[in-house]
Amino acid sequence: MPATGPGPGPLRGVRVVEFSAMGPAPFCGMLLADLGADVLRIDRPGGGPQAALFDPARDVLQRGRNAVALDLAQADGRAAALRLVGTAEV
Repeated sequence: MPATGPGPGPLRGVRVVEFSAMGPAPFCGMLLADLGADVLRIDRPGGGPQAALFDPARDVLQRGRNAVALDLAQADGRAAALRLVGTAEV
């Protein structure tokens, strides 16, 4: 699902990096994006843990944010994730 980008809201201008997970993390990322935060989700290559369970094009929990796939088992993937986290408030 294409991200709509940060919208108007009290969190406009706040950058959030979310690591793909199951449980409350996708819901929290959706709420932060709905409140205007710029949320970037880091997925595993091939999709996150919920990839086999949900069609991303129809999963409302993925709305409002962009995603990037990084292999955190590799040094360059970890370095990229650390750079992204270094630019975020959350």
